[in-house]
Amino acid sequence: MIRGNGYNDVVISGAGGDIAHFNGVRWIDYLGNGLQNFYGNLYGLAIKDNAVCAVGNEVTGSSTIQVVIIIGKR
Repeated sequence: MIRGNGYNDVVISGAGGDIAHFNGVRWIDYLGNGLQNFYGNLYGLAIKDNAVCAVGNEVTGSSTIQVVIIIGKR
């Protein structure tokens, strides 16, 4: 998923639970850098002002799936 407030304020999310932010100059990857690693995928993403929300799922067992909601500030 790709969402943004402008060309210099873009957030992406997707496979492996990765979330990254582009501030117009460089990308900041939050997976493993403030965002705990998990085994899943993010399917939805929203950004408004300084708030970011991503939703998806994580496989925790052979057939167990948990819903994941990540809320943070960019």
